[in-house]
Amino acid sequence: MSSSEIDIEARYAKKIDEEKRNRIQSNRESSRRSRLKRKKRINDLINEIATLKEQILEGNRRCNTKDSGAIICYYYRRMIF
Repeated sequence: MSSSEIDIEARYAKKIDEEKRNRIQSNRESSRRSRLKRKKRINDLINEIATLKEQILEGNRRCNTKDSGAIICYYYRRMIF
């Protein structure tokens, strides 16, 4: 094998290594974005659950007052359960 062939192979190997490093870095960044997106979604769902629990408690408080109508409370309870 001549020195020019060795140089060509070395440049090709270097190019392949660089492409592989770029691909690995790109995959890492994509994974990081995916993890952040999943974490945000989980936090959003946790916040939504807390809001819904508060709404249920408020509805129950309203149904337990003397002024609440029995029919409204009946439909409210059927709606959430």
